[in-house]
Amino acid sequence: MKLAFKPAAWSAAKLTEVVLEALDPITIKLLEQANKDPEKEIARLVYYAKSRGYINNKFLTTKTGAEKLEKLQFTTLEYSGEWDKKWRIVMYDIPEDKRRARDQVRRLIKNLGFVQLQRSVWIHPLPCLKQFRAIKEANRLEDSLVLVETSKLEGDGKYRRHFKQIYPQIEF
Repeated sequence: MKLAFKPAAWSAAKLTEVVLEALDPITIKLLEQANKDPEKEIARLVYYAKSRGYINNKFLTTKTGAEKLEKLQFTTLEYSGEWDKKWRIVMYDIPEDKRRARDQVRRLIKNLGFVQLQRSVWIHPLPCLKQFRAIKEANRLEDSLVLVETSKLEGDGKYRRHFKQIYPQIEF
């Protein structure tokens, strides 16, 4: 889904309504599973955008906001109706001096709906490692970020059930 950004004056309630309508069901389900109210989360994000100067009091995008939007790379998962029966595993131990890269990895893990296997070890069933490879290459994380794709995962039943709730159209 692509959103077109056009300058317009909005009320906070109208902006929340429009954003809720634009969110796909998977994103809403992920927010609910994280015990977050989608409306409150949108309100929090609007407050954040205003406090950073990305939007003004009429909810119009500012020059700073437009520049930030250009820099953002919206990540989505593209998937067909059939699972390829492979698990994607992300493992990381990124040093403090590369905190920004570590935050990028964490944010991507959260945005894509990964499940934690162990501390700093995360799993997902859909193809999504290219985004992590880009972070790895850009930040020279050869020894700090490990990406694995495997067809065998012992005890994967609970993970299959978890992802079936998020992606009910896919047979895991």
